[in-house]
Amino acid sequence: MPIIWYDQVVNNTEETLASVFKAMSQNKSGLEMPNTLLESAKLRLEVDSQQGTYRSREKMKNVYVTPKNEENMKRIYEFAEIIEIPKEWL
Repeated sequence: MPIIWYDQVVNNTEETLASVFKAMSQNKSGLEMPNTLLESAKLRLEVDSQQGTYRSREKMKNVYVTPKNEENMKRIYEFAEIIEIPKEWL
């Protein structure tokens, strides 16, 4: 299963979902995720599954998130190496 970041889903929705569908279809579970379901999956992203909670889109839009840039990713990779997290997981 590929590891995906929320910003990938938001900024490159169709390609990201297609890669998840492909990985799910290729694993040993026998689950098939045809690309014909992509449109339905994209529509589901319009619904806030956390609505009414402290993690809702409305509440989270005011939370500062450290930008995912080259400098920050370099630091993340350094820490990941120290605690032995595979780089491909990031």
